[in-house]
Amino acid sequence: MSRLKIAGLYLQALFYVFAGINHLWHPQPYLGIMPPYFGEPAFWVAFTGYCESAGGLGLIAPRTRSLSAWGIAAMLLGYFTVHIHMLVHQADLYPHIPLWALWARLAFQPVLIAWALFYSRPTYADGAKPEDRRPAEFGKSQRS
Repeated sequence: MSRLKIAGLYLQALFYVFAGINHLWHPQPYLGIMPPYFGEPAFWVAFTGYCESAGGLGLIAPRTRSLSAWGIAAMLLGYFTVHIHMLVHQADLYPHIPLWALWARLAFQPVLIAWALFYSRPTYADGAKPEDRRPAEFGKSQRS
């Protein structure tokens, strides 16, 4: 894996670990943006905090990286409901947040999803992909 790709991986991992911790330490801002059709907003804020932290930690280990990347992407897809809710109700519920910022946040979501999926391909501890391995490297020969 290139140095740039490794740096991006660790940056993303740190981002999600700290974002998740922030959900748990400072839940108020997140509680304020939860759509009312989600029951138990405190549960969902804590749940997403744990998921973000777990996803970030999972990105670091090659064995869990692919699953974590897919999990982060799925979580970000779910966040679209929150972003759309905020856009629809900006005037009455979120007048302190500029409309352009809400649109930018919504537009940035696919970028974050793509960034997560960039690390979704399975890799080994040495950074090799499964298709890069020859059968002998698995300890098996092609002979029957």
